[in-house]
Amino acid sequence: MKYVKKEKKQSDILKFDGICINFKNIALWTAVDRKTKELVGFEVGTRETKYFEILSKNIAHIKAEKYASDNWEAYNLIDPNKMLIGKLILTTLRE
Repeated sequence: MKYVKKEKKQSDILKFDGICINFKNIALWTAVDRKTKELVGFEVGTRETKYFEILSKNIAHIKAEKYASDNWEAYNLIDPNKMLIGKLILTTLRE
């Protein structure tokens, strides 16, 4: 997986995940292009929604047809008509 510089881009599906690190409640929020498996954005913080909001703003230049995530409440910020929800979708970083 590689990190992509900020440039205008289109993606069929962007996968969001918040991976908890069992050290002082730290979470790594990630956005990965499903097709290319490129890490297109990340944010380190806690599981609070404000850290997902920061990630979202940082990748606003990427237009995706759909977004995939688990059902964490922070993802309610995304248009529900563009959401795919389910743990089976989120395997890129966890494999």
